[in-house]
Amino acid sequence: MFGKGFSLQTLLNTLTEIKPSAVAMGTHHYVQLAESDELQLVDPEDLESVKLLLPAGAAVPSSCELAIKAKMKNLEGVLNSYGQTESGVITCGTSPLHLGTVLPTVKVKIEDPDTGKRCKPNQLGEICVKSPYLMQKYLQRPRETEEYFDFEGFGHTGDLGYYDNEGNIFFVDRIKELIKYNNNHVAPTEIEDILQRHEGVQECLVFGKKDPKVQELISAVVIRKPKSKVV
Repeated sequence: MFGKGFSLQTLLNTLTEIKPSAVAMGTHHYVQLAESDELQLVDPEDLESVKLLLPAGAAVPSSCELAIKAKMKNLEGVLNSYGQTESGVITCGTSPLHLGTVLPTVKVKIEDPDTGKRCKPNQLGEICVKSPYLMQKYLQRPRETEEYFDFEGFGHTGDLGYYDNEGNIFFVDRIKELIKYNNNHVAPTEIEDILQRHEGVQECLVFGKKDPKVQELISAVVIRKPKSKVV
């Protein structure tokens, strides 16, 4: 379905015809669907079978779930799972606010990327993981392998996040993608989530643009919704 010739209308027609209870899709398609005119034209009764959505690939704006739930009346949740090729799946949950809890047999620690000390609840740091299915090494890349693993055998994901008092894991952004503005760290995904709520925005991407006065300017590329007259 998601190969050559894919369209959102094809997806919606398939859901209407087959009436699945769970649907897996790329995060790009998930955002497109939430912001599309096609979804708004569908009769909610035609999507009553869908109870679970599984967007996979990247972080998605929480605002998208509200738009989709307005049409999929029986939707029980959008599955949030977090993982990497090196580590496999680390967490899983259905809340749009966080990544859920750590899966059985998996260990996670949040580490201060500057000091290496373990962080306490609600303290931002790098997400590090250890599990039975963690990779053994990068093939013929000893330096990268040494940098990935620490002395305790945890793998460094390169992702910034934290955990709350209930053990839920929160993703903030990739360490290397943080924007530095006047010595403040700004997470692009946080700004993207805000922009995505705008009535005229279909998709957006936030990034840092180097500027000698402020280090980096917070910049964005925005795709406007078709037929939208909002500036």
